[in-house]
Amino acid sequence: MKKITIFIFLLVLFSTPCLAGNVPVAIKDSKPADLVIADRILLKPVAVRIGASRMDVLVNRLTDKVEYVWSNTHQRYVRPKYTTINAQILYDQFHN
Repeated sequence: MKKITIFIFLLVLFSTPCLAGNVPVAIKDSKPADLVIADRILLKPVAVRIGASRMDVLVNRLTDKVEYVWSNTHQRYVRPKYTTINAQILYDQFHN
């Protein structure tokens, strides 16, 4: 019984890193909704209105470049490369 328990423990231990690889790339390259202090200083939240809808983005205060776009799928801010829309063009058109 002791050998079986040790075998199962080692099996779970060695298979755990394989399970960690299932995290989507968008989640790894994202920011949570609650930003840390350094991000609050550098990034400003902007809601870009497009007709009746809106797009929440985080814009760099220094360069005025869209850094993150809110993703309803992941419930966090993700890089614009993971969205289907070109956030920078929409931000430039509707925010200025």
